[in-house]
Amino acid sequence: GTAYVATLAPSSVTLNSAVMNGMAVANGLPTLAWFEWGSTVPFAQRTPPVPVIGGAGVAHFSVPISGLTSGAEHHFRLVVSNSTRIAYGWAQRFKTGSKLMSWGGSLDYSQAKIPPVSNVVAVSAGHTYSLALLTDGTVKAWGAEPPDMTSTNVPPGLSNVVAIAAGPQHALALR
Repeated sequence: GTAYVATLAPSSVTLNSAVMNGMAVANGLPTLAWFEWGSTVPFAQRTPPVPVIGGAGVAHFSVPISGLTSGAEHHFRLVVSNSTRIAYGWAQRFKTGSKLMSWGGSLDYSQAKIPPVSNVVAVSAGHTYSLALLTDGTVKAWGAEPPDMTSTNVPPGLSNVVAIAAGPQHALALR
């Protein structure tokens, strides 16, 4: 009956709003989940608790928040509680109104030359390419690779992505 929790990357980040995301497993016990959030840690605000539905399966949670300060850093985490324990997801942080920046890089690879991209919530860099996870759950890739590698070829229709990782010669997306 131990409950498990994971705080996921935020989505739909704008100048003054965002959507907090997370997932939890109740493991058969009545379990409640809520988000704690604020501009500092410890968190100053929390959402109302809701039941974790799904028994031993994964339940996904998304809660929009608004009225955020533009250009400020914000923190949040998902929390679950049942009769065996309270479990805390790792805190995520994001900044409203941010812009992706890069520097360095080689003339052989275009990794530091960021294409037009906005609403970025996560980035990851491989050996000669970079990935950006966007607030709408899509992925943007750029850079240059030897002809036999295809890490910058994002699969058509890839959506609902919550996390990305770039390896030396491969890319991963968690949906």
